[in-house]
Amino acid sequence: MDSTEDRANILREMKVCRFCLSDKVNQLSSIHDKHPSESKHSIPLPIQIMACMTIEVFKNDGMPQLICNTCRNLTQQAYIFKTNCKKADEALKLFLATGQLSKPYLQRVEQLMLPPEPQPILIGQHPYVETPKEPPPQPKIRTIKQIKMEAGEVITVDVTEDENLQLVEEGQHESEGIFGLGDDVEQEAGQ
Repeated sequence: MDSTEDRANILREMKVCRFCLSDKVNQLSSIHDKHPSESKHSIPLPIQIMACMTIEVFKNDGMPQLICNTCRNLTQQAYIFKTNCKKADEALKLFLATGQLSKPYLQRVEQLMLPPEPQPILIGQHPYVETPKEPPPQPKIRTIKQIKMEAGEVITVDVTEDENLQLVEEGQHESEGIFGLGDDVEQEAGQ
């Protein structure tokens, strides 16, 4: 059985993205290295991660130190969006104080890419596949209608969305017409 120390060493050496666990080695790069697409004046990626995700990322924290291109892109977009929101908020608050609205420079956020499908990950000799969870079933819509009959009585009908309920006038075929369904009664039965 592996000891905690052995598992910690395995974890540090894993060639997976720290954020999505992708193991596509050709798309992984160090969290701490500047990506070729970044300018020399851009905010370091670990700072962007801590600002947006409140996850602390340090060189010697015992975790994988790699990030995939998709997660790098998403992090940078999230950071740009967050800073744009802050700038806009500050401009609006300044307007309240001074009456002047100065539009700050807002960086353009590129269109988001969909994350890749979950991939099997081998941890030791045990495959682990993360599968998306099914959304919880939606509650059925209930409709309560009151129908005023010709004799003056009022019938209350409780229908859920998956029921196909039709009231047919006696002696009339179903396709010839529906009698009163959907007419909400707004007056008393005796009127």
